[in-house]
Amino acid sequence: MLPRAVQLNCECDYTAETHLLEHLDTPTDRMFPREKVAIFIGQRRLTTDTSRWIRHHIGKQLARQFYMSKKILSGSQFDRVDLVHIADTLQSLPKLFQLWAAKHVSRVAGTMAYLHYQTGCSPLCPSCLSAQETTSHITRCPEAGRQKALEASITNLTSWLTASHTDPLLREAIVSYLQQRGAVSLTELLEGYPRAGRGSGQPRVGQLHDGHGDKGIPAPTGFTSRCK
Repeated sequence: MLPRAVQLNCECDYTAETHLLEHLDTPTDRMFPREKVAIFIGQRRLTTDTSRWIRHHIGKQLARQFYMSKKILSGSQFDRVDLVHIADTLQSLPKLFQLWAAKHVSRVAGTMAYLHYQTGCSPLCPSCLSAQETTSHITRCPEAGRQKALEASITNLTSWLTASHTDPLLREAIVSYLQQRGAVSLTELLEGYPRAGRGSGQPRVGQLHDGHGDKGIPAPTGFTSRCK
């Protein structure tokens, strides 16, 4: 937990930034004085290579239609996703991880529940045989081996979050949320933190995440099962 002086400094920074953003008039969709030519994609003014943002804008519209048609995300949920930073992050990661992330949010990961529709095999988890093996069940399976694998994955995730200089509160919240294995929502968990009071924005983060269901913080485990 951060010292009180540091907590107050964070609160002041957040309040100042929020005030500036609420009152800052940034004419992103207007021409500058004496400007004869300008290119806009949506509300973004393009000042460098236009190809990336054209592809992003078109891809975003197609993705929005796809996720809504498959009832994976509603329109409002999709609009709250920071696609630019997600794309930049995924491009820096191995191709196999990119594929896994795409399968996870599209609900076509190789779980028994999905393979059941392809091959007719049992949708039950082969480890506990008590529930369908979905992506969310992987982190909640009561079988001892799966729990041990989850704990090892959470330990690795904690080390990575620490090495990446993740905000201590955010790191602790993510780790605690995964350790709860679905028993507590992120909103409920954040409400118990000293810095998660009014104006901190953290309860709002929890609400946004919980609104996305099991598509928010994905399972940190790297194992999947196969039909026998």
